[in-house]
Amino acid sequence: MAEVRNNGQFCDRADKTCSGEALKDPKMDQQELSASLFGSHAANYLTSPTHATGADLERLSALARTLAPARALDVGCGAGHASFALARGGVPRVIACDPSAEMLAAGQRSAPTATFVEGRVEQLPFADNSFDAATVAQSFHWFVADLAFAELMRVVKPGGSIAVWWKVLGSDDPMRAVRKAACAKAGVTDTKDPMQGGFNAFYRAPFATRALRVLPFTGRFTVMDWIGYERSRATARDAFGAKHDAYIAALYEELLAKFGSPQAKISVRYTQYLYVGNIAKA
Repeated sequence: MAEVRNNGQFCDRADKTCSGEALKDPKMDQQELSASLFGSHAANYLTSPTHATGADLERLSALARTLAPARALDVGCGAGHASFALARGGVPRVIACDPSAEMLAAGQRSAPTATFVEGRVEQLPFADNSFDAATVAQSFHWFVADLAFAELMRVVKPGGSIAVWWKVLGSDDPMRAVRKAACAKAGVTDTKDPMQGGFNAFYRAPFATRALRVLPFTGRFTVMDWIGYERSRATARDAFGAKHDAYIAALYEELLAKFGSPQAKISVRYTQYLYVGNIAKA
């Protein structure tokens, strides 16, 4: 059985010897960037109601109760909200993995019963067949997709399941128009939805069976909750660069003009895409 270390160095596995050296893939630079972007805003992720609550986490707890894995891996765990949902669903052993040390530290506070390990999904520091299930919540778009699925299928046992999901702002939700107006004021173009263009890697992965569920739900937040979420949105910080603060200021102006108060309650419609792939039994 491999030793798991919290310093990002990878150790002997049953199939080969690993090291802390990153895989040589162009998207790995983006992985370093994402770790930096997320890490500097770990506290925002930990406390943001848009990340910490929602029907998606409730469904994950329900899925955990149905699948009843003894040991589950949460990859790209961030501040640990999905890790906590797995534990709340009755999973006895939850291992959470993320490239950002700051996010792992925040996650330890939100899910104290989970074990947090620093590492990349493309080179997971775990032995073959270590887990009964794995989850990826709101983070797969940062990964090298085919490598990520290969590693997830390596560490999950035959007969196990891998669940990946995103929640995306509804195509007709008024918040899209608010964002668009704020982007125009700040002189930036909003980021693309992570699901734009589909999820071809999921269908390329050699699962025995697979399923997709598309589930609408509504989140309820204050204006300031939403501003906190927008500050934490790493893809926007990356895309907007030096203009990100101008975008946040413009967004705040737009929200106050529309809703009147920083504590005004707003309803935001989402669509959740839940992908579940099942690995063939031995």
